[in-house]
Amino acid sequence: MTELKRSFNTVKVLSEEIKNPEKTMPRAIMLAFGVSTLLYIGVSAVEVGLLNWKIVGASSAPLEISMRALCLLFI
Repeated sequence: MTELKRSFNTVKVLSEEIKNPEKTMPRAIMLAFGVSTLLYIGVSAVEVGLLNWKIVGASSAPLEISMRALCLLFI
């Protein structure tokens, strides 16, 4: 929660520094949201590509299992 508050404060401070914040800030926020979503989808696709989706779904730490499987592929 503290990190979220700090992030909103950073956005507020940055919006005071730019020329046209009404136009630029919503565009930047949506771009950041889109990039984050694409990264999330990409990581998930690679993870499911490495392991069976049942193994990934049953794990409490799916990224750790995927990274261990990835390391085993290169050893």
